Amino acid sequence: MKKHLVTFAAALLLLGACSKNDDSTERGIFPKKMRVTTDDGSYEATYTVRDGKLISIKSTNENLGSSITFTYEGNRIVKQASENGDGDHSTDSYTYYENGLLKTKVSDLTEIAKREGNDLSKYDTHEVTSYTYDEQKRLTRWVEDRTTVHIETKSGTTTTTTDKTEYTYTADYSAYPKVVVKMTYKSKNPNEVQPYTSTTEYHSTFDAKGRVVRYERFDSNGKLAETTAYTYEDGKHFPLVYDAFVAIHPEAFYRGGSGADYLPLTEKETDADGELREETTYENTYDDRGFPIKIVEKHRSRYKVNNTWKPWEENTETTVYEY
Repeated sequence: MKKHLVTFAAALLLLGACSKNDDSTERGIFPKKMRVTTDDGSYEATYTVRDGKLISIKSTNENLGSSITFTYEGNRIVKQASENGDGDHSTDSYTYYENGLLKTKVSDLTEIAKREGNDLSKYDTHEVTSYTYDEQKRLTRWVEDRTTVHIETKSGTTTTTTDKTEYTYTADYSAYPKVVVKMTYKSKNPNEVQPYTSTTEYHSTFDAKGRVVRYERFDSNGKLAETTAYTYEDGKHFPLVYDAFVAIHPEAFYRGGSGADYLPLTEKETDADGELREETTYENTYDDRGFPIKIVEKHRSRYKVNNTWKPWEENTETTVYEY
């Protein structure tokens, strides 16, 4: 079991770290505040910047608060710590090669799944990820070695179960602009007679500007499972594209998202039969520098039951930036 500790972290960090354009003249511009409103509620994030470096992000909503703090050595992030009001907390520690590329990430995550009186269910996850690159500084291999311990206390009795897994990713650039990422999953539990393994492939096609315009996922049988097509808006700047963030997310390169000089306009996901099942459109409003001050994200999705499509489910998310 692994989920993101702080749900807003993906929007704040990962989207901005998905792509890097070295020609950008606008990098590391941070908002003072960001407010996100959804159909279910809203939250606000406040950014603390010191000497041109993002030090912390604090978020509050109707129920609880969350925070992310960053520790630097020089211009490199060496530690990221997160926590929220539910008692979940995590720490990521980073090491680098001499050329500045990420070498290892060590993550420790505690998630409180349930807490009622003296009853408690929690997950402690320890994960080590190592990264390998080619001579062109392209990520070619990364391995996630994960151990999750589930501790459950109920009616005064505590039980502990341990799950060990390994995810190995390899990236093949030989057919560029298509890049093939192969993921091999392997269970490593000592009590298993025959450890379970499976392989999934992801095919990403890039345009002339290095942006993912088509993403395909193939299942363990080699059958196409889903396809996502992306379109972008050029000449604009996502405010959280920051070299230190890009460095700690090298594996994000094969998915679409925002970049230093562009923001997404549409994402359309089709199923194995080519039928549309999920769609997101972005309505972006910018300041005179080309930074977004408002993003309206309209999302709709549907699913099949007995080969019959259910009605579309729609939701809207609005993000407002204050600089």
